[in-house]
Amino acid sequence: RLSCVGLVNVTVEAPIGVARPWIWQFVSPTRNFAQDMVVSNRVRASRRPYCATEFQEALVRLSHRASASLDDSERQRRLLMVDIGAHFGDCMLWASAVLGARARCIGVEADLKRWELFRKSVAANGLGDGQVQALLGFMGGEGVEDESKAVEMGQFEGSQLAKFIPKLSLDGLVSERVDLLKIHTND
Repeated sequence: RLSCVGLVNVTVEAPIGVARPWIWQFVSPTRNFAQDMVVSNRVRASRRPYCATEFQEALVRLSHRASASLDDSERQRRLLMVDIGAHFGDCMLWASAVLGARARCIGVEADLKRWELFRKSVAANGLGDGQVQALLGFMGGEGVEDESKAVEMGQFEGSQLAKFIPKLSLDGLVSERVDLLKIHTND
């Protein structure tokens, strides 16, 4: 029965070769939200990460460009990816498996259950050394003084839980150049 498995051995593929041919990924074992079950069942059935082709293609182009650079420091620099609305962390886990030590990945997720599964996947793959960071938080920016204004959406609208989830900003997360920024919204 597909809906019972919460940990999946996921195959990692990319046209540039991969540092790790597979990763462990935690997915939702229950029917909490319709989107979670669709994503979780797809990962279980295909044993592939639920990561947009556009993100994968952009990462491949980015890797090629960095590898072809004439600047030694640019070729050896870790590429920084940030995923806002990371869900279960599929794209950040995939990027770290493809690039290995050349990747630094930060995933931000506001949903506590999804973030916990993402965090467990990071730990199961031994990526807690800073290669992949799973952060719980809402992304906000300048001009959002009232934190409640940053969370007037979806399942969090009117939720008392929202005030306990940190409000983060991109500038507060990183001070260096972000090579690839992925933003998932529900609107």
